[in-house]
Amino acid sequence: MIDNGSITDFRRFIDEVASAKRDAVDAVGEATVADVEAFETMRRHVLGLYEGVEAQHTFMDHGGQIFDCIPVEQQPSLRGSDAKVAVPPALPPRRPDSGNGADSDVVIRSSLSPDRYDRYGNLAWCPNGTIPMRRVTLEELARFDSLQHYHHKAPLVSDDAPASLKVPPTSGKHCHAEGYQGIANLGGSSRHSIWRPACGKEQMSLSQCWYVGGVAEKMQTIEAGWMVQPSKFEGSRNPRLFIFFTPDNYIKGGYNLECPGFVQTGKLFALGGDLGKWVSKRDGTQYALELTWIRDRDERGDAWWLYVGGAEPGFALGYYPASLFEAGQLSQYSTYVAYGGETAAQKRWPQMGSGARADEGARKAASISRITVYDEHYHDWDADLLYTVTRGEQWYSVTGNVSHERGANIYFGGPGGAI
Repeated sequence: MIDNGSITDFRRFIDEVASAKRDAVDAVGEATVADVEAFETMRRHVLGLYEGVEAQHTFMDHGGQIFDCIPVEQQPSLRGSDAKVAVPPALPPRRPDSGNGADSDVVIRSSLSPDRYDRYGNLAWCPNGTIPMRRVTLEELARFDSLQHYHHKAPLVSDDAPASLKVPPTSGKHCHAEGYQGIANLGGSSRHSIWRPACGKEQMSLSQCWYVGGVAEKMQTIEAGWMVQPSKFEGSRNPRLFIFFTPDNYIKGGYNLECPGFVQTGKLFALGGDLGKWVSKRDGTQYALELTWIRDRDERGDAWWLYVGGAEPGFALGYYPASLFEAGQLSQYSTYVAYGGETAAQKRWPQMGSGARADEGARKAASISRITVYDEHYHDWDADLLYTVTRGEQWYSVTGNVSHERGANIYFGGPGGAI
């Protein structure tokens, strides 16, 4: 038994899910699950995520989300598999970082550490051989009408993008403000200033990078950034680290460790973990999340690796195996990159970024800086971006340039408003 103060013990949590009934979840007051069949699908999904799992430790983050430290081999993408955990590649040498001006960013090197404790006195750190997995609850899933809706994320649609990349519109209402480039690449790097855009229960706002391959119904993506989505994170309005993938134009795929796909190997950051301690201040300190994707094709593994916080091997968070993409484009390399903000809403657009428009500039608008892409020889180059706002042009904007201090960079965002 794990002593976690008022945190529900892991085994008790599983038992409660196994015996859960829809009316009990409905009593929470925010459930919108469509029917009993949809609820049962959600219940089976949660039980499947944790089948055969034994949590070694449990803690709560600053925003109230529970994390269970589970053995690396018991995470959804490895459990029941003979696959061995891949070894992270060394990132190629980078050009010196010349950012030392008034608007340079403080890069967050870790969100978890062995000297931090949660509100109940539990060490907010995982033992060796384990990784932090955010606890996915039935109450969380039941805020969506179906499991498919819970996993869903809108396609990257740019009015100015090449016609071959465009995809059919979805039922959701989404806006994008981004810089993009069509280019063959093996990944890249970017620094995303962290903000806390105001979001209601039915709204979402994020800053992210997209690495894309394939066109139309064959589009595939790997994505990473920070997001604010109260409906997903028990009402929390703090920014949270996320990743996402789709192998088939957003029909399948999902976030974080909430479905099989990503293999987490590092524990400096928790997927879905709270970043509220590092929110940038207008005209003040700018905190940033550094994200690097790289396609590793040697004998150590065939995968897209994600590094968070730095370029050394210790910052490798994990990887998407190339086999996820079967014979699709991302099984080889990416052909399109994008960086910027995205919002989603039903009735009113939320703030994007800091809530300031792009032309307010440094230390006011949200930014993504040091944007580079890796060519076929793993040389990093400043991205050569075009800029677009898809829907919501009256509420959001984006601009960018290349400078000695910040490399290729963009500013984006806006206050939001009526749809």
